Amino acid sequence: MKKLLACTTLAALAITGCATSPTNTQTTSANTTADSTQQKRLIATYQCDDNASVIANYQPQSDRAVLSINVPSWKLLNQEITMNSAVSGSGMRFVNHTNPNSLYEWHAKGRDAILAVNIAGTEHTLTCRGVGQSLS
Repeated sequence: MKKLLACTTLAALAITGCATSPTNTQTTSANTTADSTQQKRLIATYQCDDNASVIANYQPQSDRAVLSINVPSWKLLNQEITMNSAVSGSGMRFVNHTNPNSLYEWHAKGRDAILAVNIAGTEHTLTCRGVGQSLS
């Protein structure tokens, strides 16, 4: 009987000792809160058709991407466009339709991306391929 009581007491102590201490939980919670308030951004560079390039600054906390578009054949030289996230079946999709005469759409999946610009009913598209990225 004493052996059974001693084993039960040891088992109870072992289970209690395995429980997470409140101090560790508070520290983890504080670190998670600090990490979630920092603005994380992914900057990706794409090389496109027609000697064009796009630098995409993805900002997931604000559900947007800021694109720097350089398409000499379209007469867009380092044009900065802020785009809002949109529903996508796969990958990431961003749109900008603040000007009723033009619609910009950026769809990226993996290293591939497509820029579609519709100006006054005429659509122009570029196929792009990611060549570099950085996290800031």
